[in-house]
Amino acid sequence: MTVPARFTTDRIQALSDGIYGFAMTLLVATTLDVPQLPEGGTQSDLAIGLAALLSRFWVVVLSFVLLGIFWRVHHVQYHSIRYSTDGLVWLNLATLLCVVLLPFSTELVGEHGDYPLACIVFQVNMLLIGLLALAQWRYAVRNKLLGAEVTADSVRIGTLRNLVVPAVSVVAIALAPWLAAYSCWAYVLAIPATRLLRHRSVEPNEEHVLPETEESR
Repeated sequence: MTVPARFTTDRIQALSDGIYGFAMTLLVATTLDVPQLPEGGTQSDLAIGLAALLSRFWVVVLSFVLLGIFWRVHHVQYHSIRYSTDGLVWLNLATLLCVVLLPFSTELVGEHGDYPLACIVFQVNMLLIGLLALAQWRYAVRNKLLGAEVTADSVRIGTLRNLVVPAVSVVAIALAPWLAAYSCWAYVLAIPATRLLRHRSVEPNEEHVLPETEESR
């Protein structure tokens, strides 16, 4: 059986950091607009305009926090993943494609959050990011791309960490046809769940970093 060529993960991490940062910035740029006042408008008109943005602001904050969770999971995973292959690169690119689509789905649910379809598009977007992040982790485990210090318990916690947002997404999608306006609140559950898994796991540290070898170059 042919062994896939291995590379370092530096380029994957650099590209991913840039894409996540860009998507987080676009959340505000594309979803929140400065209220337009009529000619001769007053401060009361401005207050009304700002109040009308509250539902959009909530969705932006939610998306930002969830992207932050995804980025942190990616960061922790790639501290354990020592090598990459073409397969892992393509899985990561597929994940980043879904990440850059999130500003669109966030604006969609911010504008049409009362419609189940708009909420489901957003929730499916979240589901795909989570499932592709899980696929990267399982691919790395299966192809022995992890550092020697990564234990079986760390692999299990990593898998559970990747399942949090997809599991919440399934709940949100199930709620959307009946409670569209409130279905996205299910994602609040992801915050304590990820914190719980964080406390149960041992965070990687500098002592775990393997020395660079010729194979990893």
